[in-house]
Amino acid sequence: MEREAAADWLEVRSPMQGWLWPLAKVPDPAFAEAVLGPGMAVDPLDPLVVSPIAGSVVTFHPSHHAIVVRHDCGIEVLVHVGIDTVELDGAGFTPLVKLGQRVAACDPLIECDLDLIAARGLSLASPVIAVAPDGVRLHRLAPEGAVARGAVLFAVELPADIDHRPVASDESAQASVAIALPHGIHARPAAALARMLREAGLSGELSAGDRHADLASTVALMRGNFAKDETVRVRIQGAGAQAALQRVVELLGGDFAEAPPHTAPSAPASKAPAPEGQLRGLPGSAGLAAGNAFHHRPPHFEPPEQGKGIATEQAALAAALDSVSRELEQAGSHGVVGQVMAAHRELAADPELRRLAEAGIANGQSAAFAWQTASDEVAALFANGDARLAERAADLADLSRRILSHLLGQSPEPSPAPAGSVVLAADLLPSDLAHYARCGVSAVALSGSSPTAHVAIIAAGLGLPLLTAIGTSLAEVSEGQALVVDADAGLLDLAPSAARLDEVAKASASLRSRADADRQAAHEPAVTRDGLTVPVLANLGGLDDAESAVTAGADGCGLLRTEFLFLNRSQAPDEAEQAETYAAIGQVLAPRPMTIRTLDIGGDKPVPFLPSGHEENPALGLRGLRVSLAHPDLLDAQLGAVLRAASSGSGPVQLMVPMVSDLEEWCQLRSAVDRLGGTGVVRLGLMVETPAAVLLADQLAAEADFLSIGTNDLTQYVLAMDRTNPALAAQADPLHPAVLRAIGLVCAQAATHQCPVSVCGALAGDPLGIPLLIGLGVGSLSVVPTLVAATKRIVRETDRGEWSGLVQEACGLSDPAAVRRFVQSHLAAKEIGQ
Repeated sequence: MEREAAADWLEVRSPMQGWLWPLAKVPDPAFAEAVLGPGMAVDPLDPLVVSPIAGSVVTFHPSHHAIVVRHDCGIEVLVHVGIDTVELDGAGFTPLVKLGQRVAACDPLIECDLDLIAARGLSLASPVIAVAPDGVRLHRLAPEGAVARGAVLFAVELPADIDHRPVASDESAQASVAIALPHGIHARPAAALARMLREAGLSGELSAGDRHADLASTVALMRGNFAKDETVRVRIQGAGAQAALQRVVELLGGDFAEAPPHTAPSAPASKAPAPEGQLRGLPGSAGLAAGNAFHHRPPHFEPPEQGKGIATEQAALAAALDSVSRELEQAGSHGVVGQVMAAHRELAADPELRRLAEAGIANGQSAAFAWQTASDEVAALFANGDARLAERAADLADLSRRILSHLLGQSPEPSPAPAGSVVLAADLLPSDLAHYARCGVSAVALSGSSPTAHVAIIAAGLGLPLLTAIGTSLAEVSEGQALVVDADAGLLDLAPSAARLDEVAKASASLRSRADADRQAAHEPAVTRDGLTVPVLANLGGLDDAESAVTAGADGCGLLRTEFLFLNRSQAPDEAEQAETYAAIGQVLAPRPMTIRTLDIGGDKPVPFLPSGHEENPALGLRGLRVSLAHPDLLDAQLGAVLRAASSGSGPVQLMVPMVSDLEEWCQLRSAVDRLGGTGVVRLGLMVETPAAVLLADQLAAEADFLSIGTNDLTQYVLAMDRTNPALAAQADPLHPAVLRAIGLVCAQAATHQCPVSVCGALAGDPLGIPLLIGLGVGSLSVVPTLVAATKRIVRETDRGEWSGLVQEACGLSDPAAVRRFVQSHLAAKEIGQ
């Protein structure tokens, strides 16, 4: 019975020796009416203040009169020494601990000068308040009267939905480590560390000199400014501390699979200058549209600096955070939007960000002013980092706008744009883009951002033309000025003629009509003019994508990216979780086939549970199949899950492995499948993404059941151009003759072994690339769900026999621009001839 009781109750001890009062007798209505939460009060007779519970110091007011300790179960206890003692501005209070420090019950926290407090005419009554996100209930309250330091004041019933870990674990571990991260502890490793601690239910601290940071807080770790080569002390408390310490030390001592940051170009990289009267940018989302210029006007918040009382403002902040957290939970968790919402949820739950805001409230600020100040400070941390932190700053700006809108009762949305207008901005938040899409704008043009930013990817999913990286000249465009956005060509026409506007209007109407017709025919097979059926499959990143693919008319899944199960978590999913997820996606697709790609991490997709050593060039290091072969337990769990999904009664399941370089790697994979009893259960294929795989295609095709060409990686490796580098974005073109020749070589070698070839990279959905791929001998295409219908139409308009000859001419051209002109001229001639 005692063990059961210990699991259901948290005992809160008296922080001081003195006289115990009911909270209702405290001469301050905020405490007496339990606005901040239930508790009791102690009138102290001794200057030492100790911790009422074991936990971490998560809030310590700058004047040191108030301190909050958070227990591992999430319950917090506030000790507020005296009433209105904030007026002393720290006089009479000596701190004995630091923010973020781990403490045991009855560890010393503060030493106070009781005589000084009394001499200033202030009440010594010291509330001890229990707080939890869903409220708390107190039991076994001690009677009014004399109380010893460390005596039990009351017990707090633990929340019903908490997993009852031991409220105090004696297990702890600590070590010193020199930080090897090239950029120090910035956002990505900080987020990985914090997530690792929170998911494991552990607490911990990172310290160096007089800097201490809560290991469970992304913001606290970033604010600690822990730099490369600096030696830090890591301390972790709780069950499993030793194993967690090892993972933390490995992460800090590695490079988190990072490459040196890129510097964005001052102007878009392009081989041709913009024609007169036009601005050139980088295509973020394809399309052609016209409209009048509308400059983005974000919502403006002016929160009052002074609050209406600490209790009132704390309650307002808690309510706003709770409301926003519920909104984010309801927003979904899959795809790019899901990733954005997950980042927002993580920031909303960050204890350091909340502590900064609460410190402002404790100084008399309003909740809105305190939150805005805190978020601005943290945003500066992200903004001062490398280019990869820009998305994190945008996430925080988006979250802060949500919080402020709740606190101030204002709309979080920008000014509405007229339907059909072209939105101009330096950059947009994902929520801004969603707002403008609802307004019915025709296109978006950004002076900054990049084709790989969240906003560009979301725009592509919405079918909204978008240009990025236009430059500062965009700000000079007049409001209401007529514009044409040609996102396919990367051009913004600043002075379109009446004839050009009429041409675009007709083209847009034609495109809309064609899109409607495409959707009507999307569920029919895609058959070329000369009778070849070309399956059009979908690239998927989760269950929601599978549902979208079926609705869009996809003939199956040509690429299921399994990374969505592994990224942003501190431990790999087990076989059962993976199998359940794969089977659920298969059921949605059934009876259509599903091709599952094994984990493709490393390079630009690191995971915190597999920290790697320093790699000078991660793109050429341990990634793709190499990672799986280096971690056989991880590989076996995933292979087992795929085999279980294949036996679950859904449609056919194929297994595909990424980044294969030679036959030996492939044979190791096949041996692992055979060892797990997978022979004959699934068809086994591999991705052709490296020049080595291209040159060895005859050997690989002889062994594999199918090949799938990943044109995104193949392009960067063939051309030796980093596809994530914005300075090379315009040149890393998959229509480069060298890339087309590589694809042709693979198809020719595979044909000798009757091995089917698919393409699952971006080129598979490029209107100019589809005829070339079919002419080269590609048998199926896998695209994002939104492109399925249009891709099927283009297949139906293509004659494979004709393009098998034309593609040879294209391969003989000098550069991708010439290839595009060549294809466009033939398509235009055919359209005129019809």
